[in-house]
Amino acid sequence: MTSDERHEAKIVDRIRAALPQTALEVDAWLSARGMSIEDGEYMWMDGLSNLTMEALRLGEYDRATTHMRCLCALLESADEATIRFIDVGYVEGLMWDMDDKQKKRAWPHIPGPLRELYVDFWGQP
Repeated sequence: MTSDERHEAKIVDRIRAALPQTALEVDAWLSARGMSIEDGEYMWMDGLSNLTMEALRLGEYDRATTHMRCLCALLESADEATIRFIDVGYVEGLMWDMDDKQKKRAWPHIPGPLRELYVDFWGQP
């Protein structure tokens, strides 16, 4: 395991500890697609991003906000590697298959630090 992979694994461990029920849901999401955490931390983060996106799509804003607050807490004192991992693994896929109407409803619920990363990659929705 490389030092980047160890770093990413520690971040996922922190998220799993902060959001134990969500971690089980991500594991189930991966399993339903024939994957597991052993396929890599980026896949796990993609699963978390998909669960957040689904919550936003369904208007389950409290659920989505719980996920996003956890990621924002990690960003508060993040080094470049952590920022990159959260950006690529979580934020870049956050609203990828939402239509414009869904994005418009979801956008106000996305906290500032995640918005900034999103806009840096995708532009303003």
